[in-house]
This record gives sequence, C-alpha cells and structure tokens, in this order.
Amino acid sequence: MCDSPPSRYAPGMKSKSVPSDQGGLAKLQELVRDIEIAMVTTVTPDGALRSRPMATRTFDDDGRLWFFAADDSEMAVDLKEEHAVNVSYAEPKKQRYISVTGAATLIRNREKAREMWVPALRAYFPAGLDDPHLVLLCVRVVTAEYWHTLVGSGTSVFADEKHSQASKRTDASEHVKVEVRAAPDSG
Repeated sequence: MCDSPPSRYAPGMKSKSVPSDQGGLAKLQELVRDIEIAMVTTVTPDGALRSRPMATRTFDDDGRLWFFAADDSEMAVDLKEEHAVNVSYAEPKKQRYISVTGAATLIRNREKAREMWVPALRAYFPAGLDDPHLVLLCVRVVTAEYWHTLVGSGTSVFADEKHSQASKRTDASEHVKVEVRAAPDSG
C-alpha cells in the first residue's frame, strides 16, 4: 500500500517496512502515540528544507506513519522531486524527542482514509472524504532516533549525542537509534 518511492533513502524497488528490531519499533510507536502534532520536513525543488505541522493519524506495525494531505499543496510539489522526509516529534513535559527519517508518498485510498477520518479534519477538507484533493501521506520509516528522560530525574539528554550517550547510562534517560530496512513485498 505504501511502496517505497525512488529517493536517496529508498531505492526504487517495491518494498514494505520490516523492523530489524521489533522491540525498538514498538518503543518508538509508544513514544509517538500521544504526541498529536509532528513537524514534517520535505526538500523543496530548489533544495531548501521546509517543515509544516501535521497531525499523525496512525503509526502502524509495518513502520509507516500516516497523515492526511492535499495533492495540490506545496508539500505535494516537494514530494514529486524528492521523497526523503524527516518527521519530528517533541513532548517537552514528558522529555520525549523523536526524529524519523523516511520515504514519503501520496496515496489515494478511500478505504484507508475512511478508517482514519475524524470530524476535525473538515476544517482542512470541507467536503470531507469527497474532497477531490484529499490524499494520504504515507511515510515509510527508514531510521529513527529518540531521546527520552524520565521526568523528575534531573537529567537532560538533548544537548548532543555524546552527552545523550553518557546520560543513557544513568538509567534515567535513553537515546536510541531504531533501524528499519526495506524488504521486498511478497505479493
């Protein structure tokens, strides 16, 4: 459903996401679960980076993040030339920070859209599921990193990677890189 588009991060083979570390993916899903808004960064046709806030609708067990999008948006223009994206999440009150690198594609799938639809989306798509520009943005996770500190531990982990690794040993925080690799679809 969310094939890997051609990009520097995902060669143009038909694939699905397979976590190399299922526990790492599960932890990543847990950390993202209640952070409603992500910043999705694309590469513009002139090579600049552009971020915009988007509401994550689901993060499935195949390592794919799903969002609603419009096929006539600037993001859609960006994705025509480069499918590599970054999706970042932050929850400062709970000391959770997540950075996801992936390959994005826009998909028309009415059934999947119906599954994920919530009435609040009418603010962006007044015609609802009948909006002719409504598409799904599917981000197939390639790699992700997260930084997480137990609140109240007095330990901060987001200064830099060296500091994060040192903080990891305190058992009060962690900095983990989750690898997700592409595997050929079987069907």
